[in-house]
Amino acid sequence: MPKKLLNQIYEGIYKIITFICVSSLIVLVALVFVSVVMRYVFSSPIRGAQEFSIYLLLWFGFLGIIKGHRDGNHISITFFVDKLPEKGKKVMNLFSELMIMLFSGTMFYQGLKLYEYNIISPLPATNIPSRTLAVLISIVGIMLVIQSTIKMFFMVFREGETWSRQ
Repeated sequence: MPKKLLNQIYEGIYKIITFICVSSLIVLVALVFVSVVMRYVFSSPIRGAQEFSIYLLLWFGFLGIIKGHRDGNHISITFFVDKLPEKGKKVMNLFSELMIMLFSGTMFYQGLKLYEYNIISPLPATNIPSRTLAVLISIVGIMLVIQSTIKMFFMVFREGETWSRQ
């Protein structure tokens, strides 16, 4: 029962992240399109449009990292790893996930420190608190740590099985 409940919770969180990614991309495309039309056709730019679109792009990109890592869609060069025996491939994949986990843990920690320092002022045109970007870094960091832990678990304890979106 706990395994099923944890899986449902994680799937729910993953769906929310996917929804935020899709929504931010749609708003980003619409905002940039309208901004370009307003600037060049009506000679009246939208105040804060560029800043907000950069903000949306950051959220889309960082949350997209979670999706790409989970589904195994990131680019990887496997020339040397493909030449290794199965045990060597497993060791290299575990090492790779461990490095991702360490980097992501650092991201999480540094995001918390950045939020704590409160030295970043709000964005000038939109007045969005810059702390939200520190929260984003922490969210991505902890989600990647969780995903790497799950992937490593499947590599070590579930021979032949892989963990991916079902």
